[in-house]
Amino acid sequence: MTEINTYAEKIPKALRLATNAIAGEENIGYAVVMLLIENTHLTETEITNSLTESNDDIPAGRQREITDKIEKKLDDLQHGGVIQRHPGERIGDPDTATYTVTDFGKTILDGMHDATPPRTQRNQ
Repeated sequence: MTEINTYAEKIPKALRLATNAIAGEENIGYAVVMLLIENTHLTETEITNSLTESNDDIPAGRQREITDKIEKKLDDLQHGGVIQRHPGERIGDPDTATYTVTDFGKTILDGMHDATPPRTQRNQ
């Protein structure tokens, strides 16, 4: 592991934390960030509802599992500096606190977008 860490640490820690937070299973990090880009200030409940509302056919147990993953991903994205939680009117109430994408998060997304090769159209 020492060699892995030696090379991995050549990438700034802030960048590693941010990209690790965005990536992950089931694309939840990407979905949360893009949802916040499109809707700026959303509560945890609004984020969860937006990402799960079209899935009425999902069993309740699976729905709870997805909700838990979204909650964890919000924590990861905050820790990575990609999003910020703004306190609401009632401290500790997830229904009043809102989330936004940070300037750093937007910079990361811009960099990822800029690094993407341009799409080409095929001749038909």
